[in-house]
Amino acid sequence: MTRSDTDIQILLVDDRPENLLALEAILSPLGHTLVRAGSGREALKALLDHDFAVILLDVQLPGMDGYETAALIRSRERSQSTPILFLTAVNTSQHHVFRGYEVGAVDYLLKPIEPAILLSKVSVFVDLYRKALQIRQQAAQLARTIRELEREIEQRQLTEDALQEAQSELERRVRVRTADLSAANEALRREIEVRERAEQELSAALLREQAARERAEKAVRTRDDFLAVASHELKTPLTAIYGNVEILHRRLTADEETSGRNRRSLQVVLHQVLRLSRMVEMLLDSSRIQNGLLTIEIAPFDLAKMTRRVVLEVEPMLERHQINLVIAEEDLITRGDELRMEQVLYNLVNNAIKYSPNGGTVTVRAERRDGAVTVAVADQGIGIPEHDLPHIFERFYRAESAEVSQIAGMGIGLYVVQQVVVLHGGRIEVSSASWEGSTFTITLPAEALAPPALQEEALGQAQPATPVKVDRV
Repeated sequence: MTRSDTDIQILLVDDRPENLLALEAILSPLGHTLVRAGSGREALKALLDHDFAVILLDVQLPGMDGYETAALIRSRERSQSTPILFLTAVNTSQHHVFRGYEVGAVDYLLKPIEPAILLSKVSVFVDLYRKALQIRQQAAQLARTIRELEREIEQRQLTEDALQEAQSELERRVRVRTADLSAANEALRREIEVRERAEQELSAALLREQAARERAEKAVRTRDDFLAVASHELKTPLTAIYGNVEILHRRLTADEETSGRNRRSLQVVLHQVLRLSRMVEMLLDSSRIQNGLLTIEIAPFDLAKMTRRVVLEVEPMLERHQINLVIAEEDLITRGDELRMEQVLYNLVNNAIKYSPNGGTVTVRAERRDGAVTVAVADQGIGIPEHDLPHIFERFYRAESAEVSQIAGMGIGLYVVQQVVVLHGGRIEVSSASWEGSTFTITLPAEALAPPALQEEALGQAQPATPVKVDRV
């Protein structure tokens, strides 16, 4: 059963009543319950009694400011995953923006706030909250089903024990009443009836067990269907948001009067929307793989050029890291879907940055090895415990070190990466140890390279790319 919109609550935290009134005016069309708080303490008190889909938190608060309030919200297990949107008209420096993200904010909005942008962002988080509620309800139903199955198994055991006791009693009575044949026959008849009833009960228990298992499997399928539908539904508004933010970024970049601070802030918004869009696309790819619908376009491409292009795109976003690019030789030609492999490499490089929170060097190496082409991504991060390595490419699996370091993730990125690499006839390997960094190596079949004089002619006569459908995993 899904909560109604009136049950969904949004917390507005600002010490100025006129700001709270303005936020209510913007968000009232959504039809959700809007809860006011005039200080950090009032916000924390409200969190003791209610769960909120999203929190709009002003940075400049009397007494305990917005950063301290956000840190306390994140420290509570019940509210540590509640999205926080910082609102400010004063603390707009890069330092303050980064500080907001460090204490757990998912976005940082500058006043005056554009109503359409705020409505769009809040709507996305409300939809995510609603879907999360549905998942928890389905999980609770699954748990109840499992408990029923356990009770059925226990009842089956009791039935089998009763049957054994009945058989023992039958043997005892036969031995005792050998002299009286008619009495023995009567006792035997009664024992046969007991056995038949026990077998009927056992058969009924087996049928109930089978039905319970089918319900559990249906619940798992429902979860996968939900992820596919949710990802598809999120992609449409994200595409609209990204398009409009990109247009706004181009306009402000062309306007010489726009301050560098505003440009940087918009760049942050653009980066975060693109990041969320990639996460949604990854969910969609996971669903396509599960349903055997992922396709690739086969054509020759240069792995060295693709690797250099990915590194050049990532480098402008680095702060505490640096990338060491090593191209052992040019013209690392292979066959496959260049766009899909670019997504794979981009995912591995971003993981290397993400899972080395203290900074350091990320080494990306492309080379030819044993008749194949390889690209490896190595970091100096938290590493992967040995017992997690056999499971690291499983769907929704999260390594223990990531949980301990509180690094967010969905556990599907490496699953999609491995499936795409295998689809290309390649393999991916990982070597790692806790707190000693990780190295992911992709190996793909090499494409025979024509002599230089014939390369341009060969490219001009290349056959159209061929779509390949993945069999169900």
